[in-house]
Amino acid sequence: MATLPWSTDLRSLLAEAANCDQGAACLFAIEDGIPEAARAGYAALVIAYARDGEPVTIFDDGAALLLIKNGGVASARIAGERIMSEMHRLGLQSTLRAAVIGVDGQPDTLADRVREVVKGGSPGTVTG
Repeated sequence: MATLPWSTDLRSLLAEAANCDQGAACLFAIEDGIPEAARAGYAALVIAYARDGEPVTIFDDGAALLLIKNGGVASARIAGERIMSEMHRLGLQSTLRAAVIGVDGQPDTLADRVREVVKGGSPGTVTG
C-alpha cells in the first residue's frame, strides 16, 4: 500500500521529521475487523484530508502516518481531529483510531512510538 499516489515512503518522512524543530506525528490505525481490500481507501482518505506539505506514509496494514512539521503535538492533535471529523461525516469514525506524539529529537523511532500510543486509544478518538 505504500505506493498510493502522493504517499511518502517512511525513510523520507523520517528524514523530514529529523529536520523539524516543532514536529509531531499523527497515526491513523484501522480497526482489525476492516477487510484488507478496504484499507487502501482509508489511507487514501487520510492523504486527501492532509494539508499540502504534510507528508503521509502508508503502512502495509493500511495505517497512515502523518507528519506535522510545525506546531508540535497541539498542531498534530488539531490535524488528527480535523481528519477524524471528516471520517465522522462519512460514518467511518468507529473503524479507526488516531494518536499523536512529538518527534522529540527521536525521529528514527517515531513510527514505533506512535504505534504504541494508538493501541491505548478508542475508536473514533485522537489519543496523546
